[in-house]
Amino acid sequence: MKASKNLYFKSIRAMLYSPNTLAVLYFIAGSAWILLSDTAVNKFSFDINSSYDISMLKGLFFMTTTSSALFFVLRCYMREIRSSTNILDAAFQATPNAICISRIKDEVVIKINKGFLKISGYSEDEVIGRKVKELSIWENPADCLRVEKRLKKESEFQDYNLNFRTKNDSIFSGSMSAKLMELDGEQCVISIVRDLSKEVAANQVVDKLQNYDSETGLPNLNLFNDRLNQVIALCTREKRKAAVIYISLTGYQAVVEIMGHNGGDLIVKELSEKIVATLRPYDTVARVHRDELVVLLGGLVEETDIPIVLSKLNKIFFSPVITEKGDYVVPACMGVACLPSDGKSTEVLLKNAHMAMIQAKNSGTTSHFYSESLNKRSQERHSIESNMLRGIEDGEFFLCYQPKFAINGKDVSGAEALVRWRRPGEGIVPPDKFIGVAEDNGMIFRLGMWVLHEACRQNKAWQDAGLPPICVSVNISGKQMRDSTFVDQVIGVLESTGLESCYLDLELTESAIMSNSEDTVQKLIRLKQHGISISIDDFGTGYSSLSYLKHLPIDTIKVDRSFIRDIVNDSDDASIVDAIVAVAHALHLKVVAEGVETLDQLKMLQNGKCHEAQGFYFSRPLESRAFEEFLTSGLSSGKIESVLEPRICANTIKTAKVPSELVHKYLQTQKDKTLEHVPAEIIADISVHVEPCLPSDNLSNVIKRFQMDKGL
Repeated sequence: MKASKNLYFKSIRAMLYSPNTLAVLYFIAGSAWILLSDTAVNKFSFDINSSYDISMLKGLFFMTTTSSALFFVLRCYMREIRSSTNILDAAFQATPNAICISRIKDEVVIKINKGFLKISGYSEDEVIGRKVKELSIWENPADCLRVEKRLKKESEFQDYNLNFRTKNDSIFSGSMSAKLMELDGEQCVISIVRDLSKEVAANQVVDKLQNYDSETGLPNLNLFNDRLNQVIALCTREKRKAAVIYISLTGYQAVVEIMGHNGGDLIVKELSEKIVATLRPYDTVARVHRDELVVLLGGLVEETDIPIVLSKLNKIFFSPVITEKGDYVVPACMGVACLPSDGKSTEVLLKNAHMAMIQAKNSGTTSHFYSESLNKRSQERHSIESNMLRGIEDGEFFLCYQPKFAINGKDVSGAEALVRWRRPGEGIVPPDKFIGVAEDNGMIFRLGMWVLHEACRQNKAWQDAGLPPICVSVNISGKQMRDSTFVDQVIGVLESTGLESCYLDLELTESAIMSNSEDTVQKLIRLKQHGISISIDDFGTGYSSLSYLKHLPIDTIKVDRSFIRDIVNDSDDASIVDAIVAVAHALHLKVVAEGVETLDQLKMLQNGKCHEAQGFYFSRPLESRAFEEFLTSGLSSGKIESVLEPRICANTIKTAKVPSELVHKYLQTQKDKTLEHVPAEIIADISVHVEPCLPSDNLSNVIKRFQMDKGL
């Protein structure tokens, strides 16, 4: 309420102090005084002398009164002027922006504020009275001329971003506004400069976060795409060539496991600095993922230049990176896509370079150039990946069974379940087209368990239908083996289908077993405890370590078809197969030869004392009904003499060959008197009971338990 009253009185006072109001009041008061005073004199009819005196008194009174009133009004008016001037001056000085007032005719500075002094670093004496051009406040002197020209044309402008120079020669960015106006009858320029240093710094931080990798300082994918767009536009306009090299640091994960992510970032930073130093200044190196870099070769690029660049990059990746914790070599795979032959847009070039990098990684080479056939394979892969889940749900996958024969070629010893995919409109998709995709996208877990369940269900159905019981082999992926619930899932499938465990054989590759040997051995021992047999598939193409053959809980090794193909004509292949068979016999393992297609191959395997054979010579993989007919017709016609039962069933007591040194160690600890009198020459045939392995056991304990467990 009080504030509103003060505002009301201020408005009344401002109205009274206006020139128009004062002139009107003075006219009214003067006219009223003259009329009233003259009327009073005439009324009282003074004599002439008296009238003269009265007129003088009247005039003096009027002058005194009006002078007093004028003094009061002027005093209040000047107070208001001083107050307004003080407010304006305070505002002029208080603003943080730099304000400068200069005359146009001589360009001399006549007024500045404290903000100008603070921003420029000059003192007031150094500025007032000097010409603006003498102060050297422009980073680029041409900016001064541009400002003058713009003022003459527009008379005022706002927010013109320029760079200015301070007294100590530091540069800062500012936003300038200026206006021409008349002050005290002279044409002047009022210039206001707002310091943008903090805003520029903040924008730089934001720009760095948006466009640069925080660990290495390299451009990120966002900035790389922008630069690639510019290069594409330039090359398209001038008909030049460019290249994109997509780099995957395949050794990055190994470094991270030793040094952690911070150490991995340091390694990437060292490598990126070497790459930047190797390339030209106008080439771009970007980090698009933790372990992936992209190089853009712009400017003048010929096809012959790219192999040279790749060679230089390979030298960097094969050279050790020296750190406080040791020296590390980080190998890499590179894919190359060229403009315009491999794409004319940012998205296509990056995609094709990435595809070429994947191809290099899969083929085990350091670099690979993009090709149209590679693009076609990628499209096929995408189609398979996107339709696989639907295919499983819609029942498009089915199993074929390829029989395994005893080496005499007459007795069926088992069958291998092989998955196939019947895609509507495309026919049968072979497994090499989709198994790798399933492993990459994680679908192998679902597909693998479906295969296992379907194979066990079908085997049990054959038994229920009166067919001779056989052992069916199922291929297991390394990723399935790494699943902590794998053993429980297998046991659950046997229980749900009602199939005895002795009729199930699991086939694993050497790489799948050795990828995490300790964990794998524990799982294999658990599977063996339930009577499930274990086979090593494609033996000879992976680690092929005799030391792990000695200790792993396996029953069978399957010689890869690549050794069987030329066994008749290639003495080296024949020698390799003979060696594998000899090792298997020494370790009491069964040997199955894959890919037998001719009688000559079978005879050589018979002479080499191989146990079983499998291949097109006997039969192609057959669907379940055709396999059933193959067995029944073969048995009835005499082509198949018999179907062999598995050697070990779930409820059969099993023995394990135990190294004699482990038995002697066991004797010393257990003092088993019944074993002390066993002759040394047959000590290796003794079965020794131990407790089942525990999840907490290390590899050495697991192996000891397996070697000494009579149940295995």
